[in-house]
Amino acid sequence: MQQYFSDHEYNMSFPIWFNDRVLKQKKIKEIRLNGFPSSLDIDLIDNSPKHKKVYSFNEQGDLVSVHFEQFYENMKVGSYLFEYSTAKDENGFSKVEKSIVPNSDQKSSEHYFIYEKEKCGDKFLMYRDEFSGDYLFYMLNEQNWGALSIDSVFNPTIEDKIILGTPSIPYKSYRVENIVKELNIVNFKYDKSEEFVQEIKYDENGICLGFIDSTFSGNKFLKSELNFFEIEGGLPVKIINESKSNKSASSYFHIEIIEYIFFK
Repeated sequence: MQQYFSDHEYNMSFPIWFNDRVLKQKKIKEIRLNGFPSSLDIDLIDNSPKHKKVYSFNEQGDLVSVHFEQFYENMKVGSYLFEYSTAKDENGFSKVEKSIVPNSDQKSSEHYFIYEKEKCGDKFLMYRDEFSGDYLFYMLNEQNWGALSIDSVFNPTIEDKIILGTPSIPYKSYRVENIVKELNIVNFKYDKSEEFVQEIKYDENGICLGFIDSTFSGNKFLKSELNFFEIEGGLPVKIINESKSNKSASSYFHIEIIEYIFFK
């Protein structure tokens, strides 16, 4: 579920949030999540959910649909359905259609991105946002990550997004102003000496208990996201998210309660 706790959660064209093998093995039909803002000392039962999410799968573990509902003070303000018409390809891409229930907040749906596949090859992947027309580029091989290679292959505009790496393992995300200046940089580094640090926690049986994403500028701490799972029967049933920032002395907590529906 690593991709679930990132901006990739809102990229609906790459439903790579869950492990297909586990879904098939455990015969999971639906994953239902209720999300609550929390200070950890309030009763969730008496607290209105901020959102509800239902992920539906077929018996092979393929994602069939995603239904998001948003609430404000116990009132539903948005309902969005995403339905998949194809299985994921080798890069995790799947064709998806979005439906918005009448009276839903239209602006909230803009947080979810849908792309059309343009070109795919051994060196790069190219997708176009169906709403804005902006491009999402993946440069797959490290030897082509230089600015001149990016410019010659993609000729990106300032609105296009470039990711170095693959959809499942991104190393860097940014936009360009020109071939030598980068904007909106996000580094995805997988060791403890770089700007973005991820630490994954496991129990003695190798089951993931959570992970911590921390961002630094040099040696200065900027922010962190702590995600910890409560596990029952080998599946997470509760997720506690804690957000910390150097701009605030207190943390912000968010809790997800998970329910599973199984095939008979």
